[in-house]
Amino acid sequence: MHHKFINLCGHQLFLWFASSLLIIIFLSTNVLAKWVEAEGRYFIDRKTTREEACNIALEEAKQNALKKIVGEKLNSSQLEVCTDDDNKSRCTLYQNTFNYIEGGYITEIKNKKEEILQSAPEKECLIRIDAFIKEYEEKPDVNFTLEANLNQKPRLYAGKKISITGEVMQKSYITVLGWYPDFDKENYYQIFPNQYDKNNLVEKLFNIPSKNNTKYKLVTKFPNNFAQDETYEFFVIVASKKKLDILSKQNIIEFNKRLSLLGRSNWEMKKLGYTIMRD
Repeated sequence: MHHKFINLCGHQLFLWFASSLLIIIFLSTNVLAKWVEAEGRYFIDRKTTREEACNIALEEAKQNALKKIVGEKLNSSQLEVCTDDDNKSRCTLYQNTFNYIEGGYITEIKNKKEEILQSAPEKECLIRIDAFIKEYEEKPDVNFTLEANLNQKPRLYAGKKISITGEVMQKSYITVLGWYPDFDKENYYQIFPNQYDKNNLVEKLFNIPSKNNTKYKLVTKFPNNFAQDETYEFFVIVASKKKLDILSKQNIIEFNKRLSLLGRSNWEMKKLGYTIMRD
């Protein structure tokens, strides 16, 4: 809408006010979202391929980028799937992937550069990236908490049933997603709610599959045409105060953007890992 001004002083005052407002908005936006440069490194040895080392280095670069904007507070969960695993590089990769830095998330990565350094005693993969970091505009609600656990041991053979038990402190919508990094690192897949189990609003305790629901069950299956003797899979459980509709396949970066729009005080997340072993 256009305004008409009667005198020059009033016009100048309006322009000064508008300019000040633009400066304030610019500074605020600059704090909440920013491009940063970061790097990560990981050694290549007899048990770690170049691809594995570079994937781990990339995750470290992402964490270092986040730390530059939202600080050093790192929430690192010790994944039970790594307890008896001799494959250190894969364990480190998933551990780093699940590390969570409170306060922000990455919305985009560009200018990724990979370099192999002739370090001693082994070669080292160096990854440099430019990452766009977005800070959450509000803090978590300390009274809104989520707890979730697997009802089985984290190392299973194919064909075994698997289920989740959890608890929330406030009435919540529960969403469960599957992440299968050995095949698709970029996307989550919807597990619950589903066509057989649609009601995901819970008061306190919850079970997935829901109690007394005999229409479906979650069963482990070792993937076809997979060379290794075991594969890692993960549940991502989200409790939200508001209903969160999910696609059957959801890009992880886009999912994080949706959570940000939902408001950081309106959700909590828990991640559970398990190993499927070849028979």
